[in-house]
Amino acid sequence: MYKRIGIVGLGVMGGSLAARIAQYYPDTERYGVDPDRTTQARACDNGWVMAAVSSISALPTALDLVIVCTPIAQVRVALIEASEHIQSPVTFSDIASVKTPFMSVPLKANQHYIGGHPMMGSEKMGIEHAGLQILDSGQYVVVPQVPECPAVPLFIQWIAGMAMNPVVLDAHAHDQGVALTSHIPYLMACLTVGATQGHAVDPVVGPGLRDTTRVAAHDPVWGVAVCRENTAAIAAGLQNIRDELDHILGMLKTDPNQLFSWLVSAKNRRDTLFPN
Repeated sequence: MYKRIGIVGLGVMGGSLAARIAQYYPDTERYGVDPDRTTQARACDNGWVMAAVSSISALPTALDLVIVCTPIAQVRVALIEASEHIQSPVTFSDIASVKTPFMSVPLKANQHYIGGHPMMGSEKMGIEHAGLQILDSGQYVVVPQVPECPAVPLFIQWIAGMAMNPVVLDAHAHDQGVALTSHIPYLMACLTVGATQGHAVDPVVGPGLRDTTRVAAHDPVWGVAVCRENTAAIAAGLQNIRDELDHILGMLKTDPNQLFSWLVSAKNRRDTLFPN
């Protein structure tokens, strides 16, 4: 397994990944990068990293694995900077929720990029919300830059060793899929919240609204980034939803009883996606 790992970005996701590595691979040397000194101190005090620095240039130059956990807009720059800094053979990864933009990242000889995306997480921000439970027992999508790369099996084994389920996809399939399962649901949650503006709904707000709009609390910077980097897939999905909304409006205006079969179909699909 990897003996020396760098984690760039120690927010809720980077911190949670560091916590998981510390739990399952305690003998691994773990180095964190974050510009915030309070975050650095918390990561060290928790035992999630052995040392934390403010920049990639302060990392050791010999690492086996570097995972970039920064906001999406910073991932490419961080990968390039890390590639220039690390002198040993190394695997680079990230946890961004889009993958196509990073498939063309230039690397030096003996360096590999294997994209990653844990399909678990939190809408909250900051290391104070990080922890082992954030990444509990979920799917971890693995997106190799070069599918036949010899570094891929080791990376998959490493992910599985932390009680997560690695699933290999190509970048296009990943980005098309998360448009439907993550990016568009975020926008729909924001639309639902926005629909309450200007209405006296406070007395009738309950868990239904809270649960269906939870992801609207996500950082808007993330929302803009995924819309910018995954525009085509998101736009296509939204167009399909617009067409479906027109269909629903038509049923409401003509015969609301027609909605029953549509609602049954939606319920059955959800039960299939989330059987428990």
